Amino acid sequence: MQSSGIGGRRSDGVTYPFDCDIPHDFDTFAIYDVVKQPVRGRRHTFTINVAWRTGLPYRLTNMAYPDPEGGTIFGITPHPTMRMRNDFRTDISYNMERLRRNGVRNWQFSIVNATWHKNPVGIYPHHGRYRATVLIPILPSISYTRTFR
Repeated sequence: MQSSGIGGRRSDGVTYPFDCDIPHDFDTFAIYDVVKQPVRGRRHTFTINVAWRTGLPYRLTNMAYPDPEGGTIFGITPHPTMRMRNDFRTDISYNMERLRRNGVRNWQFSIVNATWHKNPVGIYPHHGRYRATVLIPILPSISYTRTFR
């Protein structure tokens, strides 16, 4: 599929609008100040981000024929015929910010996809069946940032 500008995607002479790709999309974000002491320059915050969306459409391969170089070429249906599983993730983080004499330091502890939901990003044929590619089911991280004035 190729992008054909603002109007949609173009595939084999047929244009599919982008708004049909994901008909359901829900995002929410919340932040809570755990410690807020402006006089002492300390602030600790807890944030949570929840995202759910309908699975992306994809096109199944419907035939296979040998490649002249020894591989296999798969034919593709002319338009999306199936949808991947729904995408759901919850990201959480805890930030500890402290004003220093000459800047700000910030520690951040976070977990991307804390619900460990295996969100598919692609479908591929494997031994006569189709499998989903999942990149990162969960990703914990720690970061330290120091800014100077």
